[in-house]
Amino acid sequence: MTETGRGGPGPCVRFLVVWFALLALPAWEGARAAAPAFPAGGRVRFAVTMGPLEIGRAEHGWRIDGGSYRLRSTLETTGLAALFKPERLLQQSEGGYGRRGFLPLHFSVTRNGKPAAKLVAISTVPIAQRIGVAKGLFEVPDDIDAHNDEVARLFLGGGAP
Repeated sequence: MTETGRGGPGPCVRFLVVWFALLALPAWEGARAAAPAFPAGGRVRFAVTMGPLEIGRAEHGWRIDGGSYRLRSTLETTGLAALFKPERLLQQSEGGYGRRGFLPLHFSVTRNGKPAAKLVAISTVPIAQRIGVAKGLFEVPDDIDAHNDEVARLFLGGGAP
């Protein structure tokens, strides 16, 4: 259900990763959101089939409260499929919700109860604050470009003179 014969993630796993990623695409402005156009909470359940056989189930749930959200998605094998290949994949995402969309602060994936991935938000510095941050900490010599030809030759594999 979650893997192909080549050992990579199957279509169900790829769908869930893309589903969570699409929620994070819009930039978040930090302001509290107006009431979302979709329900503030809910749960959707699916049967996972292979031909006529049901081999698993998927459940997606969400809760949006004020300026925050929580998404949870579970995939697991059932019936004979669970007997021969027990699998349980859990993906969770939590974060803020602003006027322009979701801001994930935490995203985790567990497979059969073991952590498979954990992504956490990093703090970013706006570009305007990075430019000139080292101004006055060192001096650039007037002849900084004097050895450009030699450096280029070394980088291109020409060797030392």
